[in-house]
Amino acid sequence: MTAPSSIRVVARGNQWAVKREGKTLCIRCFTTQYDAIDYARALAARLRTKLVIEARGGNIVDKHSSLLQ
Repeated sequence: MTAPSSIRVVARGNQWAVKREGKTLCIRCFTTQYDAIDYARALAARLRTKLVIEARGGNIVDKHSSLLQ
């Protein structure tokens, strides 16, 4: 499997979804943004790709790159 260009944490209803950029299906959903970010950070590090965190309105609030570490 090729690494996605980024892993994203996005709001989905009243939950937070972790998904690959450009995909509609989520990898996993969480009830808190904190849990979603924790899971997504580990996944992005393992895949050696970027992590993008979005607010409920869709604005990007933070970006991390495991490639810089």
